[in-house]
Amino acid sequence: MGKFTAMLQYQAADARLRKLEVEIENHSDYVRAVKARELFEDAKRRAENTEQKADELLKHYEKMLAVYADGQKKLEDIEVTAAAGIAADNVDKIRTAVSKIGDLLSRLEKEIGQLSSHLENILRVNDTARKDGSKFRTIFDDSAAKYKKFKSTKTPEIDALNKELAALAAGVDKRLLDHYNALRKDKVLPAFVTLEKTEKSWSCSGCRMDLPMDTLSKLKADGMIECDNCRRIIYME
Repeated sequence: MGKFTAMLQYQAADARLRKLEVEIENHSDYVRAVKARELFEDAKRRAENTEQKADELLKHYEKMLAVYADGQKKLEDIEVTAAAGIAADNVDKIRTAVSKIGDLLSRLEKEIGQLSSHLENILRVNDTARKDGSKFRTIFDDSAAKYKKFKSTKTPEIDALNKELAALAAGVDKRLLDHYNALRKDKVLPAFVTLEKTEKSWSCSGCRMDLPMDTLSKLKADGMIECDNCRRIIYME
């Protein structure tokens, strides 16, 4: 068996393997599992982000409450002082202090209310994210189990093809096999194609690119060439 003939037989066997791989990759449960995993990871990120934001807001909220409590205490102290009697020359100072504290408490009340509302909203988003994560995890586990069961039915055929490919590879020129594997990795298949006749010229049957005359001459002389456009090997039948 010629090494190039062996290469073509290897390509034919690998095409059957690739067909199985595509069937497995496109199986509905596999697609569903992949999508569910993506959605689960998104929900996980949302939960983690909202937890961090909630923690930061809670700390700020508690700080505002402490400042508010301090303002209230100052007002209470002023009331105690006022009840004990205020000297005439201190009245204006007390009024100014009360006004400032009152303005501060008013602003704090507004900010605390906004923080409380924002915190509640973040916690709702976090709760939704956690529920989504649980839902998508369940879908993933169910789909992954079904996919694994389906894939197991294809394992004997895949093992047989891999065994056949290993046997064929022993008779293939290493440079041809390396070139094939590089194109397979890039999903440029089939890697070895024939020359195709068009109305006015000859072209690569893989990418349909017309071939210049000097390339045709080299093909006739060497029996095979590499397509400058798609990197496939064009061979003479």
